Amino acid sequence: MKRLWNSSLVVKIFLSYFVVVALLFLSFYFSANVLLRHFYIRSLSTRMEQEAHLLARMVPFDQAGAALDSLSRQLSGELGARVTIIATDGRVLGDSAEISEHMENHATRPEILEAMRTGTGTSIRYSTTVKYSMLYRAFHQTGPDRDRFVRLAVPLTDIDNVIRAVRQSLVAGLVVASAVGLLLAWTFSRHLSRRFRRLVHFPGRWPPAHSRRTFFPNRAATRLPCSSVI
Repeated sequence: MKRLWNSSLVVKIFLSYFVVVALLFLSFYFSANVLLRHFYIRSLSTRMEQEAHLLARMVPFDQAGAALDSLSRQLSGELGARVTIIATDGRVLGDSAEISEHMENHATRPEILEAMRTGTGTSIRYSTTVKYSMLYRAFHQTGPDRDRFVRLAVPLTDIDNVIRAVRQSLVAGLVVASAVGLLLAWTFSRHLSRRFRRLVHFPGRWPPAHSRRTFFPNRAATRLPCSSVI
C-alpha cells in the first residue's frame, strides 16, 4: 500500500476524481437545498391563499375590535395559522395574536401592498411580534361598497424543521454515493496505473537488435558451391 501511494500517477488520478466528486457533492447539496425550500414555500403559499379565500367568507364585514379578535383566535386554532383582518387604510380590524386596537398600521406591509395591486400578496420577513421569521399571505377581499384584506401567517420554523430533516437524509445519501464513487475511482486509478507501468516498461522486453532471430535466415550464408553438389 505504501508503494502504491508513493506513485505520483495514482495520486494524481485519484485526486482528480476526488475533486470532481467533491464539487458534485457540494453543488447538488446546495442546489437541492434551495430548490426544496422554494418548492415547499410555494406549495404552502398556495394552500394559504385557498384558506384565506375560505376564511374571508366566514368573517362578517360588520365586526371589528375585541369581537373580531376573538373570532380570529378561534379560526386561527382551526387553521394552525395567525389570522389578521386589515382595513384598506391599514388599520388592523382583528388579529389572533394581539389586541388589534394596539397594533400599528399595516398599510406599508409588503404583502398588503402587493395584494392591493394584484389581489394577493406574499412576503417572508421577521416578525417583531413573535420574534421569528414568518410567511405571510394576504388576500384582497371586495364586498358591497367596502373591501378589506384577509391575511394568514405561518412560522418558517416548521419549514426549517422539515428542510433540516430532508437535508440530513440527503447528506447521508450523498455521503454513501460519494464513498462508492471514490472507491471506484481508487480501483480505477490502480488499474490505470498498472496499465501505464506496463506500457512504459514494454519496450524493455524486446531483445537487442543483434540477438533477434529473423524468420528467414540469410540464404547467401548457406548457399553451397555447385562443384560440391556435383
